[in-house]
Amino acid sequence: MTAQSHPGSLKRFFSSANLTLILVIIFVFCLISLVRQTSKYFSIKKEINGLEKEIQALEEKNIQISSSLDLSNSDFYRERQARLMFGLQKPDEKVAIIVLDANNQEVAPENTPLPQKRINPIKWWQYFFE
Repeated sequence: MTAQSHPGSLKRFFSSANLTLILVIIFVFCLISLVRQTSKYFSIKKEINGLEKEIQALEEKNIQISSSLDLSNSDFYRERQARLMFGLQKPDEKVAIIVLDANNQEVAPENTPLPQKRINPIKWWQYFFE
């Protein structure tokens, strides 16, 4: 009797509404878990992409800083800065001053003669009487 009632009870259990309800609940739980995991996956992937872009930007900035550092350690850069900041020049060099107007256009130099060296009494005479 137990052998015959056993298959019938399993058949009733698998065809019952209780099993359907349990399976639906398990399916909904799995679906909710899948949606949460998918959402986490995409948010983490988005964060990883943002961090990779930031890494790339920082690497480019690092390269620029390294090249700037290499340039500042060169003799050419030091000499150029000494010329610009302190007005230094080499002993055999002549300095040319280029005057720019408001539009950053080069102004043609006037052909004015250099003042002649005069002795002091002549300067005073010209100051008072000319």
